[in-house]
Amino acid sequence: MNLPKRIPFLDTAKAISIISVVLMHSLMNDSDMLKVTHVNLVNWLNLYCVMVFFFINGFLYKDVTAEAPFKSALSKIKSYYLPYLKYNLFFFIFHDLFIDCHFFSGLK
Repeated sequence: MNLPKRIPFLDTAKAISIISVVLMHSLMNDSDMLKVTHVNLVNWLNLYCVMVFFFINGFLYKDVTAEAPFKSALSKIKSYYLPYLKYNLFFFIFHDLFIDCHFFSGLK
């Protein structure tokens, strides 16, 4: 099977933009939405990280997705959403056991 060649520059740029989006969201979790010390950093991250991420995803867009959108969506659901549901179901079922074994403390 011939795998398409990856472009290391795009992989790096996409990774940096993903990390920047996560950083931006983690700085915005305060009850006042922004701490005064982080406003400039969040504004700077807003200038480029989301734009770069969408630009790179658009550049790497495959026409196969447009030709069979339902097949593509079903494929994404199977590969991303089902493992997510399994993981959450596991922790939902064993939540009390994990608290009793001190794996995590639960809500205070």
